[in-house]
Amino acid sequence: MPRLDRFSRPTVLAVVLLAAGGLAACETPNTNTYAPYEAGQAVPLESATVVNFRPVRLGGRDTGAGTVGGALIGGASGAAIGGDAAGAIIGTVAGAVLGNAVERGATRGSGFAYDVRMQRDGRVLEVVQPDQYPISVGSQVYVSFGPRVRIILANGAVPPPPQPPPPSPPHD
Repeated sequence: MPRLDRFSRPTVLAVVLLAAGGLAACETPNTNTYAPYEAGQAVPLESATVVNFRPVRLGGRDTGAGTVGGALIGGASGAAIGGDAAGAIIGTVAGAVLGNAVERGATRGSGFAYDVRMQRDGRVLEVVQPDQYPISVGSQVYVSFGPRVRIILANGAVPPPPQPPPPSPPHD
């Protein structure tokens, strides 16, 4: 087994910060977030109409990568900083807990599952996306068939937040 005491504390700190930054960069994209490789790419759009929507919870598979990665980084960091087995054990446990929390937080959210009727051929597709507010039934949209299928309001507007119900009339 390699000795961990040969790594300097600044090196260990740099590795921990890079790993934490990489884990924090994981997030659920929204309809206005595009990956850098999507820039400059032409993708087919098809006109459609929203016929139904329902709220959904978005959750990724818990792969365990966050827990394992956190445990490895935490163990190495704890051994290098603490200089003994106790430091490695504490670092491993803390890293596993932190890595698991980051993975769970990065793969959770909410959105809507939309049923859209394609205007060209009448077929109905379901598109799930992490919108903050729903696109209302009857809205004209485009279905973008890029690397990630998404629906976009045809006029490019962002749907307004839902309005609160009107106040009920006073009782006599």
